Amino acid sequence: MEGSCSKKLIKSKSGLRIVVTNDKYKSPFLLCEPQWIPDSEVRIKMKLLVTTCRNINIMKGIL
Repeated sequence: MEGSCSKKLIKSKSGLRIVVTNDKYKSPFLLCEPQWIPDSEVRIKMKLLVTTCRNINIMKGIL
């Protein structure tokens, strides 16, 4: 790598990330950040899933 590559710290939904300021030094293997789901939404979805699974198991027992 010729010369120095300056970097900066940016805040994203998933936390802090270090990124280069010049696209010339950008990695060809850079991956986009995945969609971030807040913990509160995950907890709600998990509660619905657990409730649904329990209801299915109850129905299987009745049939």
